[in-house]
This record gives sequence, C-alpha cells and structure tokens, in this order.
Amino acid sequence: MNKNISKVFARYILDSRANPTVEVEITLEDGSWGRSAVPSGASTGTLEAHELRDNQAAYLGKGVINAVKNVNEVVAPALSGKDSENQLDIDNILLELDGTNNKSKIGANAILAVSMANMVAFSKFSKKYVHELLPNIYGKPSLPVPFMNILNGGAHADNSVDIQEFMIVPHGFERFDQALQAGVEVYHTLKKRLKAKGLATNVGDEGGFAPNFSSSKEVLDEIMLSISEAGYKESDQISLALDAAASEFYKDNSYLIEGNKLNSIEMSDYLVDLTTLYPIVSIEDGLAEDDWDGWKYLTEKVGSTVQLVGDDLFVTQEQILQKGIDNLCANAILIKVNQVGSISETLETMKLAKKNGYSSGIYKSLNCGKGSLDNKKNINKNLDYVRRKIYSKKNKIVLLHQIHSSNYFLIKKFPKKKIIGDGLITNVKNLPIGILTADCAPILLLDYKKKIIAVIHAGWKGAYKNILPKVLKKFIDLGSDKKNIIAVIGPAISQKNYEVGKEFRYKFIKKSKRNSIFFKLKQKKIYFDLVKFIYYQLISFGISKIDVIKKDTFDKKNNFFSARRSLKRSEPDYGRNISVIMLK
Repeated sequence: MNKNISKVFARYILDSRANPTVEVEITLEDGSWGRSAVPSGASTGTLEAHELRDNQAAYLGKGVINAVKNVNEVVAPALSGKDSENQLDIDNILLELDGTNNKSKIGANAILAVSMANMVAFSKFSKKYVHELLPNIYGKPSLPVPFMNILNGGAHADNSVDIQEFMIVPHGFERFDQALQAGVEVYHTLKKRLKAKGLATNVGDEGGFAPNFSSSKEVLDEIMLSISEAGYKESDQISLALDAAASEFYKDNSYLIEGNKLNSIEMSDYLVDLTTLYPIVSIEDGLAEDDWDGWKYLTEKVGSTVQLVGDDLFVTQEQILQKGIDNLCANAILIKVNQVGSISETLETMKLAKKNGYSSGIYKSLNCGKGSLDNKKNINKNLDYVRRKIYSKKNKIVLLHQIHSSNYFLIKKFPKKKIIGDGLITNVKNLPIGILTADCAPILLLDYKKKIIAVIHAGWKGAYKNILPKVLKKFIDLGSDKKNIIAVIGPAISQKNYEVGKEFRYKFIKKSKRNSIFFKLKQKKIYFDLVKFIYYQLISFGISKIDVIKKDTFDKKNNFFSARRSLKRSEPDYGRNISVIMLK
C-alpha cells in the first residue's frame, strides 16, 4: 500500500534554547513524507517521560546521539512496511520496543519524534491537516483566548523574581485579532514603563521581560498600570494569569519564595491572597508536583473561581490525571506531548480531561440520569464525582422523581423516601439539592441574606403550571426579600430548536394573550421560547438579579444531553444533565 512506511531517518538539530533535540523524517511508499522535532521545556516535572541524553562532554551532557541512533538502528527496521494510517499501532510498536514505564531505553524524545513524524507523513498522504486526523475531542476547532507571557522569572529568567511567568489574558473582545492587538499594546506599554524606571528590558527564555523586582505584587502592580495606561479595562477586558512553577522553589517540604519559607497552607494562602487583590483567572503549577494535600486545599479555596492548571502535577499522563480527578486536585491540565512521549497516549489523556466522568456511548461523559438506561454503577460514580466537585460532606445529592408538575418540597435533611415533584427548597448547610434536565430549563435560586436555596425543573408543563412563582412565594413566606433573591436559568433548549404545535400555542395564549410574545412563526412552523417565558415570570414576580446561561442543549452536542436531539437521531435513550446548589 502506498501509505506504508518505507523509510525512517533521524538526526539531531538545535532547539530554540540552542540545545540538541531529535528530528525525524518518515517517508511513505508513495513519496509522502513528514518531519518533526521534539520540544523540551526549561522547567520539567520529575514524572515526565525520560528524555534520553548522552551525558557526555559534548553539548555539556545534553547531546542526543544515542536517541538518534536508537531511531535509525532500532525503530526504523521495526516500522518498515507498517501502515502509517494506524497511529495507535505505530505508537504501540514504539512502546513495545522500549519496554520501560518511562521510555528510558529508547528515549521519550526518540519515540515522540517518530510518533509525530508519522502523523505528519500520513497527513501529507491523505491531503488533510494534522488536526483533521485527530479525534474530535473538543468540538469544532477555534482560536482560543491568548495567554500572553509578558514578564519572566524563575527558571525562565536570571533575575530576582521567583514566579516563572506573569501573563495577561485579553478575553473581553469579540475577535481574536482584537485580543492580540490589546496584548501587544500592553506588552509595549510595560516595556516603556520599565525603561522609564531604569529597569532592564532584556527578555527571558519565553520572551517576557526579565527585570528585578522584590515581590510578585510589585510585578502585578506594574502590569495593572500598563493595562490601564494602554487604554484597557482590567477584569472586563484583560485579566491576569500566573505560572508559578512552584516545584522549582520547593525544597525540603517548604516553598522558598521572596525570602520566606512557607508550608503548603501558607503557599496556598499566598496565592489566594493574590487572587483577591488582582484579577487573576488562572494559576499554573501553583504548588509542587508532589504536594497533593496542598493542591487539594488550594482547589477547595479558589477552584470554583480560578483555573488551576496542572503541568508538572499531571505531566500529560492519564493515570496521574485520574488521581487528580479522584482527589479534587486542580481543575485543568496543560497538554504537552513531550511529557508523555507519544500522540496516542496524549489523546487518551485529553479524552479523560474532557470526559471527567464514567459513562460511555450515548451517555458519554457526566450522565446523572437515574431514569436513563445507562449502567447504574456509572451513574452513581458520576453523581459521586459531582458531589465531590462541590465539596459536599454528604454522601448523596438530594434528587427528585420529576414529573413535570408544580409540586415542590421544603426539606431539612436527606429524605428516606423518593420525592415526587419538580422543586426543592432548603436552608440547611451542606445539603446539596439538584435536578436533572435534557432540554428543560434548570432554575437555581438563592436568597443570600436569609440563606435559602432552591432548584426547579421547568419544562413547558411546569412553567405553565407556575412552579417558579409558587417556589418564589414560598421564599417570601420564609422571610425572603425579593431584592435579595438571585436567580439563574441554566442551559436549556433554545427557541430556534423548540418546535411546537398549534394546540400548544393556543393553550398558552388562552391563559394570557401576552404569552404570544414567546412564540415565533417561521415557514409555517411554530417555535416556543421557554427561557424567555421563565425570565418574564421572574421579572413579573419582582426578581431583578437574574443570570441566564445562554447555552443551547440541542446545539451544544459536545457539552449537553438533549432529548430532542436524541429523538432526531433515532437514539433509544438519552443522558441527563445535572444542576446542583448547596449552602456552605
């Protein structure tokens, strides 16, 4: 076959830091070829796959002659004639040839160079971009919000700053080019300010400036002033992010930062303090790679509001990520193919990060629907994951047997019997209450003064029967003031996907002529706006603090279950989304 491998050849080249690295070319029988070189980081996790170096005088021990030799003499004969399309088989051959847990025999750099070069070669053969050959894990590719490294410290710079990277995050823009422009302008404004203060404007390994500062707060203050001086709004348009690379200054179970010796709790509190003073939305490697107790504490403190990224912590390895998920440590992962050593292993880690649940097939991801035909053990695991994610001390989440009614219940403890209805209210701390949806609207209510919460399952029937106003009236009976009630309408089916019949529309308009505004006629079809109907119910009751999560369960197939979408696909069943609220 023309797509079979005919030649594998390796050489060494110099990377961006002038260190040797492995480059591999793979040629297929039809002449298609791919080339790839292995990246390497300055600060690395100890559990990363082993980068084979020569440890000889040449290149100060960083030569890769042996890794190159392994590709040309061991790998090349084993891959001759193999089908390049089957990336998993290619990677498995490489892993079998090495035979170690950390790829120390052949070298992770040798294995990865071959793995990547093979995919590039097959992309040339198939006349497709590499990303088109990868499984659709995260949906349609799009340009992300840029994280722009503008000041360096730690292992990335020869200065007095301990934290490795200070980044700006230009998120408050409609287009990527606008975000890029904003970041560039802040970068140059910072340079101008540093010059004016007589500080160095030389750059570190990652391109950020590397002046001397005595503390992280001094750095962050300077960046905040640069954002303002460049004409942008902090938080609304540009926020901040850190890569602490804490493993680099973690010695003898202590963090040595800014002249202080901190334990796990103190280091976590140091970071928490920074997030309260500055608009920090992400922290990478805020704690050391083996400080699991510290990571758990930090995640409990700010994990609900700040992206906590595991780089050295997870090193792109599936089993370590699973440990983090099980122990509620961090809430995001940085993916680096060189940390694990092959394309296939990287993809498995990405799948786990995306899934974050146990179910599969049409129930794939976090299906919490006990009314579905999914494996009950998987459902219970998913529910337990949700419970731990909200840091509930209870063993279970209180759920309903939902019937599209206007029935609600005030509860003080976990019920012994099944509750049949569509709304729950409680003022008890650490008692999680939830509802399940698959196009219907989940509604969450909070009175932040009286400490009362509620969850409501609002399909069209429940909404029509006024379950929401009834629950709100109960809040008032319990002493709530309308101005202190916050309402959230969660992901639900949008109007464009909610086609209904004439009788449906007539039923609503008969109840009130005003309800005609919730219907749209298009090409002789009628569409109902459930979310808008609920929103108006809230407004009519006098609730002004309303947050609408504008996510369409029907369209967002990679994020939400949808009954109507499953029906359209003729699937036998569907999963259920969960919405949970709890008083702390």
